[in-house]
Amino acid sequence: MPSQGILEKSCVASRINKRVAVCIELPADLITPIQAFKALGAEETEAVLLESGIKDSDDGRYSFIGIDPNGSFRSKGTKCEINGVCVEGAPLDRLRRFLDDESCLLPKGVPNMLGRAIGYIAYDTVRLFEKIPHQHETGSDDLFFQVYRTGLYFDHLEGRIYLATQINVGDCPDDDYATAKEKLESLVEKLSTPVHFVSEKSSSKGEIIEELSDLEFCHCVEEAKKYLEKGDAFQIVLSRSFKKQSAANPLDIYRALRLLNPSPFHFFINTGSEVLLGASPERLVKVHEGLVETNPMAGSRPKKTEDNPLKVQEELLEDPKELAEHAMLVDLARNDLGSVSIPGSVRVSNYREVKHFSHVMHIVSTVKGKLKADCDALDALRGTFPAGTLSGAPKVRAMELIDQIEKSARGVYGGAICALDHRGNLDSCIAIRMAQIKNGEVSVRAGAGIVYDSDPQKEADETRYKAAAVLKAVSVAEEGEL
Repeated sequence: MPSQGILEKSCVASRINKRVAVCIELPADLITPIQAFKALGAEETEAVLLESGIKDSDDGRYSFIGIDPNGSFRSKGTKCEINGVCVEGAPLDRLRRFLDDESCLLPKGVPNMLGRAIGYIAYDTVRLFEKIPHQHETGSDDLFFQVYRTGLYFDHLEGRIYLATQINVGDCPDDDYATAKEKLESLVEKLSTPVHFVSEKSSSKGEIIEELSDLEFCHCVEEAKKYLEKGDAFQIVLSRSFKKQSAANPLDIYRALRLLNPSPFHFFINTGSEVLLGASPERLVKVHEGLVETNPMAGSRPKKTEDNPLKVQEELLEDPKELAEHAMLVDLARNDLGSVSIPGSVRVSNYREVKHFSHVMHIVSTVKGKLKADCDALDALRGTFPAGTLSGAPKVRAMELIDQIEKSARGVYGGAICALDHRGNLDSCIAIRMAQIKNGEVSVRAGAGIVYDSDPQKEADETRYKAAAVLKAVSVAEEGEL
């Protein structure tokens, strides 16, 4: 049964605050986030699902579903559209105001679930911060965020679901509260209805079209190495895309991907015009109660069924190229955090841990600092964006060379999927191991870090095995194998 105590707290709060959340609490033993997403019909509307495939960690404790957006922010260059109104201005400043305007009071004891803006910051947004050439156009917004009127927050540790909806309190708060309560009861009824997943074989399956062949990508690697040999940069991260036409249900692709490649950050975002879905292994930056954290991930090996994973891990940790690459990017992460942290507060921990995923293993470290008093979460996002693991070092020069060498705009790839609020909290993952789906076209992009002694074919292979899990998920969904 719903927790009436939480409902009463919300009702009292609604008398004195303009926008509040009315919330009920449910047991989570009979429903999963995927089932709830399907039961609410969220896959067909503008909605978001955030999960983790690593349940035995703090990052895996919670899942979130947001439906019925009541606030939207998007920008391209300095042109911003806020709740349908077009304005000019610095996008991050406009986003700050948007967060304040969309804030929502939550009952005491309820997780921070409504009033958060969830969306993405595309890689190409970096041109707002640095003077990077713009060789290729992209159809994606620079920034896209939505605030959702209704949300489900799963606490997997406690086995509870918090179901909440926002109300804008008018002259009759009791009536507003009663309307919200009726809405929640209707949603509970939907959640109680059995969900049938029917995964049908797709009638339309296109061939994978590689933006660059292996030979062409190797030529790009050789071009990058010439700049590395001249000392223009220490590392350049080059990427290429893999595209195909597909009639597969995007939610089926997401379901397949989360099974094939369990990762710390799973996301499914329907913007209304496209779907972004992914299983990212890497956090960009997190800000919580004044602490800022990033987790650089650099140095990798493919995982093959015939290999002994511990032996491959040992080889990875003894590879001087991979270790040098990781050390360089940890230093870059320290410098990035140093720009927004109290001097002397930045520390490295869990140095050179190896984390295993379905198709690849990575070397990971943790870098933390204390946020300066005059900095906020968006400053931390700007200070760490884009991740050094997606650009190279030094960051600005590497990005200039990326723009020169790569053959198309990255769009969202290499940017970040973010959740942030007006209280100064932020969590974000790097937009990798993802598919961008629009008008039946599935686009997957993957990259490799190029250094002076890189083997071009090995770097081409790296992009292929990084894209493998997502492309396999598309194939599984097309074959109706779920």
